[in-house]
Amino acid sequence: MRTGEKAAVTAVYGTVRNLPGECFDAGVHATIARARCANSLTEDSCVQQAVHALRVVAEARIPKPVMKTYKALLREGLFG
Repeated sequence: MRTGEKAAVTAVYGTVRNLPGECFDAGVHATIARARCANSLTEDSCVQQAVHALRVVAEARIPKPVMKTYKALLREGLFG
């Protein structure tokens, strides 16, 4: 991600995380919460592995053209 994108995506998630959705179950939200609070190297490593596993699942489920379009819309909307 480019400079500022991580903070922007984190802010978007913070705004929408309590809205109903189909993709993020309690386990996904728990992993994201751990990632947001991680502060030790050991904890960071465990969280990074959990986040990576979630990314692999997402990449398998979401077609690349759909993800590219989403990222482009997000970048345009956030950074115009």
